[in-house]
Amino acid sequence: MSHENSPMSNSNRSWTKWATLIEANAQAGVQQEITEHKAKGNPIFYEEDNKLIMETSLGQRFEYKYTNQGIEILNQLE
Repeated sequence: MSHENSPMSNSNRSWTKWATLIEANAQAGVQQEITEHKAKGNPIFYEEDNKLIMETSLGQRFEYKYTNQGIEILNQLE
């Protein structure tokens, strides 16, 4: 009996398709939330290449760090 046509294989393919669809919808939802957040003039914060990044609503990007006084901008990124 071929594993390619087994009920388990069909189930795995269905599960994989479903998981891929869920992931795509989740990513689209996150992107929409980010767009709305920035449209309100709010910055977004994320990590890129092991650096903490703050991106303004106008697209300016800054490397930052947290201090006891709050956020300290280290430098502006291209």
